[in-house]
Amino acid sequence: MVRQSRHLNAGMIVLGPHSERAAERGTVRMAGKIGSTVEGVVMRENCPVMIINPSVHLSSAAFKKIVVGVDFSVSCECALFFARKTAEKFGSKIFPFHMIPVPPYPKYTKEDSEADRKNTEKRLEAFCRDLIKETDYTYQIWGGALPHLELVKCAEKNNADIIILGSHTKKQGTKWYAGSAVERTAFRAGCPVIVITDPEALVSWDENAPNDPAIGKEKDRSIHVFTGKQHG
Repeated sequence: MVRQSRHLNAGMIVLGPHSERAAERGTVRMAGKIGSTVEGVVMRENCPVMIINPSVHLSSAAFKKIVVGVDFSVSCECALFFARKTAEKFGSKIFPFHMIPVPPYPKYTKEDSEADRKNTEKRLEAFCRDLIKETDYTYQIWGGALPHLELVKCAEKNNADIIILGSHTKKQGTKWYAGSAVERTAFRAGCPVIVITDPEALVSWDENAPNDPAIGKEKDRSIHVFTGKQHG
């Protein structure tokens, strides 16, 4: 599959997490796993990979509402860029999503939560504005403990047509790793999930993609908890 994709210079690969003969072969979907074929393609191919699990029922492929997971990494910048190109084509609305880690700590008050939310909104604006400028977008800031669960809930609440994620890539030779958040989201999502790995793969979607002035800028990519005030 990877060889054929490279031969065709494919702009995207579309896969289901398991073959249609999985039940016949006695294969059971493991929770949070996308299957060895999808994992192998993501690891070895650098073009975007769309994952459509068996529970997804597509009435159309309009992609009018796009949820993008944002954790302030470089791969998320590429996911936002891809979302912008998709929005330009389909007239979509983008929902950049970020989960604030809420620890089980009794001193984490409502005031702390509100302060974290305000600071996170500022960070999202600084991180996203150049990448999704001139598109229709609304930030989604949720508190929680498990990002993939909150991301799926956000997609359901907003009737998202697609989720776009940047992989947590660790390049070793020519391999890219999807990461557990991508696997778990793709396993549970009620809509297709597109995984963006290599930034250079976006050239086929826009020849200026890797040189986009927004990508690679110095930004605060750390995760902040208790940004409202310090606790002793």
